[in-house]
Amino acid sequence: MAWVGVAAFVAAIVGGLGGFGTGVILTAVLIPVIGVKAVLPVLTVAGVIINAGRMYFNRDAIDWKMLRTVLLAAMPAMIAGVYVFNALPARTLQIVLAVFIAAVIPLRRWAAHRELRLERRGVLVGGGVFGFLSGVVSGTGVFLISLLLSTGMPGTAIVATDAAISMLNDGFRLALFGGYALVDWSTFITGVIIGTITIPGSWCARWLTTRMSAHLHIAVIEGLLLIAAIWLVASALRG
Repeated sequence: MAWVGVAAFVAAIVGGLGGFGTGVILTAVLIPVIGVKAVLPVLTVAGVIINAGRMYFNRDAIDWKMLRTVLLAAMPAMIAGVYVFNALPARTLQIVLAVFIAAVIPLRRWAAHRELRLERRGVLVGGGVFGFLSGVVSGTGVFLISLLLSTGMPGTAIVATDAAISMLNDGFRLALFGGYALVDWSTFITGVIIGTITIPGSWCARWLTTRMSAHLHIAVIEGLLLIAAIWLVASALRG
């Protein structure tokens, strides 16, 4: 399990630099260890801690109005997403995860190329999609980052607001998982341990923000996403 801790630390650095990537990396690492159905509940517990750390280190830049708008649509939609998650068999869920992760790269590039700026109505629609996906798969941070980018927010505000939205989103999802009995003490403790390990990584990410090329960071994340998607598909087909 030591290598899982190392992966959590590195994933926190990657996610802290750009606002996405942590959940995807940890999904690929944890599935062989705890199984696909346990991954999202564990990462939900860990996500509360991970994003609380990111939120604290970037608290001065949070756009609270944007946060309220996204969560207004995301939380109701997540109820439907968690229902779907609970109903899907493990192998199907793993393939869905792999497809979503593989789609992350063209999705991010499409959003960056279009340079669209959404108004409140568009943010509400995007928030609903984000909420539903959050109930079904991990690694939805890239969708949220793309959504926030499309509003024209500055980079520091995007990372900070993403962290605050994600923390509250994970807290709500944790409550829903509890209602479906998807979180037991083992799941909770595993998530707390992983989340705690990531706190120093979030601090390192904050320190590295002004010291790493944005292009290099995106290239690293896209490479990791592609590897994660291939790994998940191969694992699902073997199972």
